[in-house]
Amino acid sequence: MNHLKILKTFLSDIPESSSLNAICETRMSPSGIEETGDASLPQNLLYHLEKHQHFETFEYATAAKEDHQKVVGAVKSLEAVEGVCVLLVETEERISKTFELTDEGNEMVENAKIFLFVGPSGIDQAELMKLPYGKVGISKAIASGWVAIDKTGGTVRLVRKVDTINDKVQSQLKLILEGNVQKLDVKTLNELKKRKLVTEMLVF
Repeated sequence: MNHLKILKTFLSDIPESSSLNAICETRMSPSGIEETGDASLPQNLLYHLEKHQHFETFEYATAAKEDHQKVVGAVKSLEAVEGVCVLLVETEERISKTFELTDEGNEMVENAKIFLFVGPSGIDQAELMKLPYGKVGISKAIASGWVAIDKTGGTVRLVRKVDTINDKVQSQLKLILEGNVQKLDVKTLNELKKRKLVTEMLVF
C-alpha cells in the first residue's frame, strides 16, 4: 500500500571512489529540474536513493512533507537525464490505494480539538470563535454532548459536559491525516469507510 514508483540503484555499477549523486548531478537536465518547481528536490532524491537503494515516492513525499506530484515530477526529470545516470536509476510504476479524510472526517478531528480547548475550567465562546473551525466545531461539539453553553457569569462561556470523550476514532483519523494509514488494519479502515469518514483513492 502507498507505493507508486520505486527508484532502484545498481550500486555495483558505481565506481568505489564515486557517489551516485556526484555522478548524476552534472548530467541533470536544467529544464527537467525547472519543471519540478524545486531545483533541490531531484538532488535530494538522489541522496535519499544512494542511502536507501530504493524507495517509494508516496512514502517519501509523506515523510519529507513534499507534494507528491512534485516528487513524481522530480523522478521524471531524473528519467530524462542522458548519460550514465540512466543506467543507474530505474523506475517502476505501480498503482496503489490510499485513504483520505472526507469533510465529515476532518470535522470530527476538529471537533475533538474544541473539547481540548474548552478544558476543565471552560473558555469564553468568543475565544473559540476566532479559530478557523470554531463556529462549526462548537456546534458539533454541543450536538455531540461534549460541551454546553454557560451564561451564568454574565458572559457566554463553553464548559465541558463530560470529563472525557471517546477519541478512538479521532486517533484513527489522525493516523490517516498524518500519512500513517499502514498502522490501521483492514477492518478498521472498512468501518471508517462505512461511516463515510474516509474515502479510498487509487494513486497512479
